[in-house]
Amino acid sequence: MQLSTDHPKNGQYALMLFVLLIIIVTFIPKPAFTETTINNILADKQYWINNDWTSDNDKLWLSKKLKAYDGKQEFQGVIIDYQDDITLNEVTLQIRLRRVKDETKFPQQVILYKKDVDPKDCDKIFDWLKINFGEPKVKIDLSHDLKIEGKTVWGNTIKKQTQWLLGNTHINYECSGVALKDRNLTFLTVQFNHKSKSKELKGLVPIKCEYHNEGLNKKQENIFIVNENDNSLYNESNRLLGGEHNITDETISFKYKKDSTYIEYTINRYTGKFEGEIIVQQSPEPIKSNLTGSCEKIDLKRKF
Repeated sequence: MQLSTDHPKNGQYALMLFVLLIIIVTFIPKPAFTETTINNILADKQYWINNDWTSDNDKLWLSKKLKAYDGKQEFQGVIIDYQDDITLNEVTLQIRLRRVKDETKFPQQVILYKKDVDPKDCDKIFDWLKINFGEPKVKIDLSHDLKIEGKTVWGNTIKKQTQWLLGNTHINYECSGVALKDRNLTFLTVQFNHKSKSKELKGLVPIKCEYHNEGLNKKQENIFIVNENDNSLYNESNRLLGGEHNITDETISFKYKKDSTYIEYTINRYTGKFEGEIIVQQSPEPIKSNLTGSCEKIDLKRKF
């Protein structure tokens, strides 16, 4: 009779090894699978630096993530292809992939948008941008208390613009409008597009002008904030000056007329020379006063 070489303990040992293997496979930590979401891509600084903005580049990833847009096309010359909601830093916005009609080179634009937004939510989106993309190239804030007929009311005029330059990409942030006690008429937009499709923002230039008023025979001074982005002058309280402004590389000019008074002056941006006149129309002849002086750039900061 042939004797078996298999021992009962050998079978039990094999069974124990099999059970142990099942336990290890079941409970061993598995590498987490992370999907590339819209939020991930929007926050990816390196993606925007390397983005070449070819015609199909952004449509490729956004079309897989966003809903096809079937609403009314609101803007002349711009086609919205995809639209969806997105939440960034606890703020829900609309994200749109749109393209400039009849544009053959770099037509794509990515827009984050929200209307009637709380200014605090604007600040949250700015914080999100700063965390992901660092300090902006240019930051502009011309916000101020709202005044109606010379009286301050509860509310603020919001005017904030910021720009990041990342490789071929410009990221432009804007929060603007009016924030009242019971309603926000404020718009928030963040636009990603090719650098050739948006101008580089220029920083504000505060200047102080000291001049002699010939008619009054006295020295006077004014502080202006020069904003080359909208070709306008503001006072030290961030309020837009009335009248006609013109800002070039060489000069800054200002013309203003109210009732019988006419004011005009020009500032040479290279020499700082200030020249102007005030004319008051009256009978029998107008009164004219020449203004002569100089201007210089200053650092406009709060003292306390």
